[in-house]
Amino acid sequence: MMPSIFSKRPRWSMVPRKQKGAVAVITAFTLVSLIGVGAFAIDFAHAYVVRNELQNNADASALAGASCLFSRADCANTGLPEPTWDSAKNKATAYLQHNKAESRTLSKAEVQAGYWNLSTSVFTPAPVAPGWAQTANDVPAVQVNVPLDSASNGGGASTFLSRIFGHNDIPLDARAVAVISPPQGVSPSTLTPFVLSKCLFDRYWDSAKNEPLVADRKTDIVVGPGNKQDVTITTKAGETYRFPAVSEYVFKGTSCDSGQWTTFDLDSNSANDVRKLINDGNPTPLSIGGDTYIASGNMASMYQEIQNCSAAGTKACQYSVVPVVDDSSQIRTDQKIVAFACVEVLSASWAGQVKYIEMQLSSDTSKCNVSGTPGGPNLGAVVPPRLAL
Repeated sequence: MMPSIFSKRPRWSMVPRKQKGAVAVITAFTLVSLIGVGAFAIDFAHAYVVRNELQNNADASALAGASCLFSRADCANTGLPEPTWDSAKNKATAYLQHNKAESRTLSKAEVQAGYWNLSTSVFTPAPVAPGWAQTANDVPAVQVNVPLDSASNGGGASTFLSRIFGHNDIPLDARAVAVISPPQGVSPSTLTPFVLSKCLFDRYWDSAKNEPLVADRKTDIVVGPGNKQDVTITTKAGETYRFPAVSEYVFKGTSCDSGQWTTFDLDSNSANDVRKLINDGNPTPLSIGGDTYIASGNMASMYQEIQNCSAAGTKACQYSVVPVVDDSSQIRTDQKIVAFACVEVLSASWAGQVKYIEMQLSSDTSKCNVSGTPGGPNLGAVVPPRLAL
């Protein structure tokens, strides 16, 4: 008998039966993958936010510490040799608690004070090793490293989906370096238009402590032409030396010239130009090694301008930053700037033959912050703390 054509198995029946269990396996693997991607997306995004908070804390603490590397009344470090490393570290450590990361108040960080090299970006902790020599590129700095891990500040950044894989947190850390330094260069609109001679700082500045000298007894400082028109400024014992400056005459009994007006890079002897510069400051950036023009002329009206803005007036120019040159007596010449200094302008006088500005040197860096580039000698003025890393 011939087989019936209906006895043959249909072709579609030759296809293997569907494996229902494979769907569950594929679904499981897919779910794990999705959870892993979700964990990466959610947990690492959260860690990124926490890392930014941690970095902000490190930055703020380093900046706060750097502000206390030089003398400031609110840092309780006046009268101490500078830089004041311990004051800076204490300030940075205390400032940690002013900010939070992941709603946690931070209490633990590695805080160091020392020198940061502006050229090589190398940090050298203080006290420095014997034989180490500071260069022009080495400026005082505070370095702060804030960890967030199992041993510090309550563990790493919290996770959510990653807990399924046994990862309860993500360790993080943030590092910041803040520097502060006397200026090597200054920005426009920074300076008051008179110069002082380096000789004055050699006499009235304590280079060991980087602060003005204090008189150990009553002291008279005299400036004038050598006749009855001499001007005498008296400093009491225990006070910072006061002296008459920016006069065409020298200090009696010394070879120090008393300072003179400058028009910076204008090469002008015009009183009107000086008056404008009193209000507006230097029109262009200036730096150590660059020139400033020593103006000539009596400029009697300029002393009244200074009196108006001095400590005896509106106080607008009470604390001034000025260029320092080797010899300010060489009028109508360009002189090389050797430093920038902070002075307190007490008053001015234009009556009589000898016209002068009465002033003191100052080391209060909170009063003489200037915009510019760091790296100059310390005569009281500083470029405010800034982040180097």
